[in-house]
Amino acid sequence: MINRTKVLACLLLCLVFAAACTAALGTSATQYPLWIGGTQVTDENCGSLEENHWKYEPSSHTLTLKDYSYNGLGYEYTAGRNAAIYYNGTDNLTILLEGTNSVIQGKEWAYDEDNVIRSAKADCTVTIGGSGSLNAEMYDTWGGPAIICNGPLVFSGGSVKAIGGSGGISASKVTIKKEIVSVGTQAFLDSGKAFSGTVVNEVSGVGYDRWKQPTGIPVDKTGKTLDYKEAGFPSVQFKLVYDPNGGFGTMESETVSEGGKVVLPDCGFEPPEGRKFSHWEVNGVDLIGEVGTEVLITRSCAVDGVIKVKAIWPEKPSATVQTVPRGQDKSYTGSAVALVSAGKAEDGTMQYILGKNAEDAPVFGWGEEIPTGTDAGTYYVWYRAAGDSTHSHSGRKCVTVVISPKVVSVTAKAQTVMEGSQPETGVGYVDADGLADGHTLSAVTLKVENGKIVPSAARITDNEEQDMTGNYDIKYVPGSLTVRDGVSVKVIFRVVNGEWDQGGSDDMEAVLTGFEGDTLKLKTEQIPGAGTKPAASCKAGSWDVTPDTETVLTQDTVYVYTYEEDPVYSVTAEGDGYIQGSGKDFVFTVKRSIRDAVTFDSFKSVTVDGKPVGEGNYSKTAGSLVLTLKAGYLDSLATGEHKIVITFEDGEAEATLTVSQAAPVTTAPATASPTLSPTASPTASPTPSPTPAPTATPRPVPKTGDSGHPMIWIGLILFSLLGLLLCSAAWKASRKK
Repeated sequence: MINRTKVLACLLLCLVFAAACTAALGTSATQYPLWIGGTQVTDENCGSLEENHWKYEPSSHTLTLKDYSYNGLGYEYTAGRNAAIYYNGTDNLTILLEGTNSVIQGKEWAYDEDNVIRSAKADCTVTIGGSGSLNAEMYDTWGGPAIICNGPLVFSGGSVKAIGGSGGISASKVTIKKEIVSVGTQAFLDSGKAFSGTVVNEVSGVGYDRWKQPTGIPVDKTGKTLDYKEAGFPSVQFKLVYDPNGGFGTMESETVSEGGKVVLPDCGFEPPEGRKFSHWEVNGVDLIGEVGTEVLITRSCAVDGVIKVKAIWPEKPSATVQTVPRGQDKSYTGSAVALVSAGKAEDGTMQYILGKNAEDAPVFGWGEEIPTGTDAGTYYVWYRAAGDSTHSHSGRKCVTVVISPKVVSVTAKAQTVMEGSQPETGVGYVDADGLADGHTLSAVTLKVENGKIVPSAARITDNEEQDMTGNYDIKYVPGSLTVRDGVSVKVIFRVVNGEWDQGGSDDMEAVLTGFEGDTLKLKTEQIPGAGTKPAASCKAGSWDVTPDTETVLTQDTVYVYTYEEDPVYSVTAEGDGYIQGSGKDFVFTVKRSIRDAVTFDSFKSVTVDGKPVGEGNYSKTAGSLVLTLKAGYLDSLATGEHKIVITFEDGEAEATLTVSQAAPVTTAPATASPTLSPTASPTASPTPSPTPAPTATPRPVPKTGDSGHPMIWIGLILFSLLGLLLCSAAWKASRKK
């Protein structure tokens, strides 16, 4: 603790000592080699732009002037010599202009070394730029240059005007960049010059000598010496306008440069009535401006940036129209026609021109040819007597002429259409009458109205496909329209007892359509094929009416193809044969493979071995066909096989009947034991069966599957589980030991 106390005490003593020393010594500002309005720039005042309207950035050596205004002696940089802005540094200096700035060196009796802006070092380049303006002016016009730099001076932007006594701007080299707004300089003394030192100018300018005569200064990027008392860059532009001074019409204005020259042109105005053009009068120039005169452009020629060139019209006797042109209304022909007759003039020449109306006469374009017109419409032909060299033009008069449209008719051609269809459209379905030579109907609209074809919206063109429709009065004539009603016939194809050749047995349908008056016939591809796919027990048949492609059908029709029946008869006999003397009739049942119900009705006869059997020897009943040969007849047949043929209207059935003799009767021996026949009475006592001989005793076969007793298996399982438990207990006991 003692040591820490000592250390803290020492530190406190040192801090008190340092503070006391600092207070005793005080502070001092950093000064820069730049004076503004007599005040040296320091690190304390260089940043007060809003207060001073200037600021200085020492790191970039940049002085900014913003709406800065000064009028005074400035800084006395040497005995008796002053500059409003003075720089004595070797680092390049940049002066940026913002807003409007004015710096005046206000010394009443100035020397040549007194200046508005002065840079003292030869190895320092001063650059003036920015977007604002600067007016640097010497109050005493017998003083020195307004801006002087012992090193190079560069103008890179903004607008600068420098007015001094012995010079405007002096520098080892002056460079004027193309980015400037303007640079102007002037020396007051007769012996003074606008520039001292070589000048490099990237934009053209104008220079004035001591007699105020301008000369254009071309661009020069190599450097030159200029001897003008006054100079400006870029050269000032003026707007040169032509004043008709009571004449008619307009002439385009042009832009001219100060120091340049303009050649006065021919007069493009129409003179007032009774007057004739004499010469031009140029504002600010004391000369008679005849056509072709070269005029030097000076600032004295311009008023508010505009140079006015005025036409001068002295009075002259006018020419007269002796014969007035006459107009006559015409009709459109497609060719140009003269609109008026020729007139006659005295002390001049007849001139004509087409106007837009009858009130405003055209100014330019007058000529001696009589105007022509082609298209239909109203034309305004103006005429006058154009004066000769000693006479003015006569007054202007107008004749109105009308070319009327040509009448043309557009008639729709008659058409016949089917029900539900629209008539054809296009120029091919109309007739156009009355068109001028070389003209054609290129488009038309056709619509159906009130049962007629009505044309509209026709378009007429010439050989070059130019629209000439406006030259015609088109009359539209409707055309007749005939509508044919639709008709149709339905044809059904039906198949019986089989299928169509292409498969399937459903009805097939063909619809023949057309219009009233059409002939409707089947086409080959509409008729289905039949005959190759009969149903069972059928064969190829025929159409009830054979369909073809020549028959005219006028109504719905059904064609039926029927496969013929080809039945198969099957015979079933009741018994294996006939035993002579048995007295039992023999029955055959015959079934038809199709439509068995007609089997009975289709029966015709029966033969045995080719011999007909009389109707008294058999009977027949329905239910298919049940044919019974009587026993008496059968007894007449020899033993053996007999061929039975049963004939029907559409086929026959065959069967074989075996006739056999009755078996002879035999008597059983007396010792024979009686046996039961299948029809013996159930009360008869059966004969005991003999006892079988002794045989080996068979070994028992153990039962398997579900035949064993389940309790045995359950007991075995429980016993096994108990054994397992005992073994486990014994093993644990041994483990404990």
